[in-house]
This record gives sequence, C-alpha cells and structure tokens, in this order.
Amino acid sequence: MKEGWVIEPDVGKADPSKRSLVKYPHLSNKYLDMWVVHSFRSFYFRPKIILKRLFKIRNLSEFKIYLRGLYRLIKSKNE
Repeated sequence: MKEGWVIEPDVGKADPSKRSLVKYPHLSNKYLDMWVVHSFRSFYFRPKIILKRLFKIRNLSEFKIYLRGLYRLIKSKNE
C-alpha cells in the first residue's frame, strides 16, 4: 500500500482469478495477469483436482456449476 503497488485495496471487489491484485514498476500488468491465469489453469487442470471434483458431483445443478467453471477457465486461456 505504501509503495502504491496495490491495484484494488478492497479485495472483495477484485477477481484474483483473472487479474493481478498488485502492480510492480519492473513488471507489466499484462505479464502479471498472464501469470495469474496460468497459475489458476495449472492448479485446476491437474488430474487429481479434476477427479476430486468429479467424484464430489451429486446432482445435475452441481455438474452445471463445474461445467461453467471449466468454460471460464478455458475462455480465460484464450484471452
């Protein structure tokens, strides 16, 4: 905060899955945002996480929620 690196001080308003919450003078925002998306994809596309999520699905509405999340991850990959 003191250095002015925090983009959105109210983290409730920010979406850390798409954008970096900080900025650094020696790194571009585009570069940081790219690594945020890369980190989320790397975590959620691990086989262990995918299987864990699949086995937790109990009904069609939960399946739809996970399907929407998958779509968003794939969509963010292409942006």
